[in-house]
Amino acid sequence: MSLWYLDYNGDAWEGICNVLLGTKYGTDYQPIGDKGGDLGLDGLNLRAGTAYQAYGQEPENKDPVSGVRKKIGTDLKKLQLNESEIAAIIGSKKIRNWALLLNKEIPHNGLHRYAKQKETEVKSWGLSIIDPDFQVSIQTPSFLETEWLEYQKRRDDRIEVTVEDQP
Repeated sequence: MSLWYLDYNGDAWEGICNVLLGTKYGTDYQPIGDKGGDLGLDGLNLRAGTAYQAYGQEPENKDPVSGVRKKIGTDLKKLQLNESEIAAIIGSKKIRNWALLLNKEIPHNGLHRYAKQKETEVKSWGLSIIDPDFQVSIQTPSFLETEWLEYQKRRDDRIEVTVEDQP
């Protein structure tokens, strides 16, 4: 199988993540657009309490570890900066998980330690939108592999007909 996710960077990665998360969770998934302000969330599964943020690193990124660290730090800070706007979207629900969806494999295992440090920091802010058991995770494209295969199957509109040679 080819590495399908290598075709997606930047906004294209965010777009395909929203499609695939919609396939994965159906109506439990709510995409969050960036019109009217970037809240640091690309989508939510409110039933599970999971917030998703896509990060489609560009191929020319020479320091992917630094890029992922910056994305985690910047977007988690947006939870604090946009607490009231996020609360208006999620109502009485809490964010239990914040998942960064990468378009590549995790470039260094030290990023998991960094994610745990940021998780502790976010909990220390005492935000009304954050569950006490809040977790930060980094997901690779395999998280959406099954949904990608289903998406491709639905999009495949080819009709194959065997034509025998005529004498």
